[in-house]
Amino acid sequence: MMKKIGRGTTRTIRVGEIDLSVRMNVFSLGFGIIQKPDRYAGRILVRNVDADYWQIVENAYYAYRQTEHILYRYGINFYHGEKNLLENLREGALRLNLRSLGIEGGSRTRRDQEQFDGLVARFTEPLTHARKLTKTAAREQISAVLGSRNLPAVRARTVAARGRLLERFEEVLHIEPHILARQRGLWILIKLSELRFETLHRYVAELLKYDGMKPLYDRSRRLAIATRFESIAQELESIDFEPHRSMCKLTIDDLRAARDVLRKPRLTREDWQTLSTHIMCCRIATILKRKQIALERVIISIMRHLLRESPQLPVMTIKRAISGILEPILHMSDEKLRVPVIEEFTGHMQKALSSLDSSSPDAPESLYDQLKKASLLL
Repeated sequence: MMKKIGRGTTRTIRVGEIDLSVRMNVFSLGFGIIQKPDRYAGRILVRNVDADYWQIVENAYYAYRQTEHILYRYGINFYHGEKNLLENLREGALRLNLRSLGIEGGSRTRRDQEQFDGLVARFTEPLTHARKLTKTAAREQISAVLGSRNLPAVRARTVAARGRLLERFEEVLHIEPHILARQRGLWILIKLSELRFETLHRYVAELLKYDGMKPLYDRSRRLAIATRFESIAQELESIDFEPHRSMCKLTIDDLRAARDVLRKPRLTREDWQTLSTHIMCCRIATILKRKQIALERVIISIMRHLLRESPQLPVMTIKRAISGILEPILHMSDEKLRVPVIEEFTGHMQKALSSLDSSSPDAPESLYDQLKKASLLL
């Protein structure tokens, strides 16, 4: 069985009156993913550094946005420098897909998998270097800052003011490494899960490109595709956090049901119908997940505008983004899914669009709230 993304160790942590089983120290950092009880499973457990208590957060996207709020308060920004490596990960996943379909020649599947695993290791490696600065280092840094600025206002400060500034700087230096490390860990957790959905989406899309799923006609090719379905199912099993955990469990069931059909020596008409249903469920699930991923980008953008108290939102840009997410879903049917979501999702998205046309001072907050509710459904 594939290890959970970020690994960690299982601990029991008491929050209020509840004992939680938590996969703690994800990426060796101070946050965890709740495993039990079931009503909290998949939520993120973080430590409130300011007040020193445990906090249960709805999902990984919420937890990431929370770090943006905290860091904004301290005037700290986070820079994402892994775009090229992420693109290499995407290409590695595509190569594995194409080989199993027989579209790309050769028999290097195992070597491709090893290379892909190596890229994942490189992607997560920088997390091991996140360290807390000591108070001694904090004093040295603030002394350097104060000593290197030739400003009369700084030189004129009293010893008491210098002491207060030092105390405040130490507080920031205590909080900053924790939150920056947590934000980086959450970002990589999110990116690796999104990569797994993208891998499945591209694989199913490639399979359905052929009239009547032609690659499935050949017995040996069916077995190769069944193996790839199982491999992707195991990758999805590594995602035990919301907002992806629930959809992953259902999609894994569909993948394994399709795998079992593909392993049969001969397929009846009913088998082909069953196979088609499970593959289409996977397709719909991945489309909805891709829309959620796009929506979360919009939510982050709006949140940053709200944090900066920008005088005006980029209304047309946001409207185009929301419409682009909503339009394909309006023509989809989710009746094959065990939990239909499209009608309620569409309602929240249309309310969000209405907020963009409103002149109410509360409209930006209403927009933000409706988009978060829409995302939670997916």
